[in-house]
Amino acid sequence: MKIAKKDFEILHWIEYMNYNNPELLSKQLDITKKEAENKLLELGKKGLIKIETREGEMYGSQLTEKGKEIWNNKKRSKWKEDLGY
Repeated sequence: MKIAKKDFEILHWIEYMNYNNPELLSKQLDITKKEAENKLLELGKKGLIKIETREGEMYGSQLTEKGKEIWNNKKRSKWKEDLGY
């Protein structure tokens, strides 16, 4: 499965840095909380993450096996170079 660089970046922040809720993710990516929620829902529909909710609110997320497979197969050092890290 091919994945957009921005989507892979989100998988990275969820798995590597535990920025797994919309508020933390929005701050990291410099987008609104609603945009972060929409990206998480999109990744959830693709089966790459599992979304956790509490009292009807998106609370967090974690990579599914499919998401971990993509994250582990991507060469992180190359990805970091592309982002300027």
